[in-house]
Amino acid sequence: MRLISYLFIGLVFTISTHAFERFYYPHEQWRKCSIRELNSLNSKKLDELFSYAFDSNADYETNSLILYYGDCEVKARFANGYKRKQLHRVWSISKSISAILIGIAEQKGLLSREDLVADYYPRIEPRYSQSLKIRHLLQMSSGLDWKEGYEANPLGSNVIQMLYVDGRQDMAEYTSNIPFAFAPGTRWLYSSGETNLMMGCLKKSMPDDQHSDFPWKELFEPIGIQNATWERDSSGTFVGSSYLYLAPSDLARIGYLYMRAGKWNHQQIVPESWIDFNLGLAPALMNQDAPEPKELASYGAQWWLNRPNPRKQLTKEIPKAPDSLFFGSGHHGQFLAVFPDQQLILVRNGNDKKESINRAELFSLAYEVSRKDLK
Repeated sequence: MRLISYLFIGLVFTISTHAFERFYYPHEQWRKCSIRELNSLNSKKLDELFSYAFDSNADYETNSLILYYGDCEVKARFANGYKRKQLHRVWSISKSISAILIGIAEQKGLLSREDLVADYYPRIEPRYSQSLKIRHLLQMSSGLDWKEGYEANPLGSNVIQMLYVDGRQDMAEYTSNIPFAFAPGTRWLYSSGETNLMMGCLKKSMPDDQHSDFPWKELFEPIGIQNATWERDSSGTFVGSSYLYLAPSDLARIGYLYMRAGKWNHQQIVPESWIDFNLGLAPALMNQDAPEPKELASYGAQWWLNRPNPRKQLTKEIPKAPDSLFFGSGHHGQFLAVFPDQQLILVRNGNDKKESINRAELFSLAYEVSRKDLK
């Protein structure tokens, strides 16, 4: 009789725990909550956020902006003919999502961040072939003499050559032939080539049929992303640096996954320890002079951070926002910003060829929505 009582009490406790759990995981759609329902949010700052993003007098265009609080969509606006479920190229936010796939593959034993890149691409320059690891690619610290730059330096740009000219057939192979400028792990340098090289390693770590379905089976489908396009180069490698297309609400699912420590519906999609690695300051940033401009000096493993670098006496890029902020950032003003302590997610898609929108201003306003005390 006592055993039955204990079982009954345990059952009631389990039901109660799930019934009153604060967060749920969106299925086909997110819940929608009005600002009036969410008394902890600042409606004035919410209006200011959207006014700034859609300023008709500004030298930028916003195609979509959505703010989420926990599991709720608080406000969304679309412009320039864009629709709610329309896919939008996220450009370099693809890098952050590529890093998730590497973490899942490591969990499954397909590869390791400590693997030598030369085990997958033997033509790596011999000088550092036995020290360059996938970890260095993730943290943008390979030491390769890479020149990132689009419109500013098209003739001298490795990324232009890789995406559109000599390297477009096999972007990882192209990057693997770039000579070294520094020893791996000693210098941080933003490089789209490093992302595509690590994605080439991912491809070579598994059979082709497994690889072609890997992003969908292991990430997109488990978190409810039903429609995604990810372009591949001629070798079949996903262009992890740039060519993923997602609807804004699905991009927010990526942020929610990381805000919930890699869990979705109580399933651990990506290890929490991997998220800690992604969001830890890249060691090379602590070992070198500050990059220019200095606000680009806070980076993890394919994610941008808002953390100060005390060793180099650098303040964080967005002083008004918390240190815990992390974000993906893409060409022409694509943003996925996550404020985990405030339970906020901001997704912005734009068409800023001049990239004139101020992300510090945008993110600061988003953070201030959580500040009920502000006037």
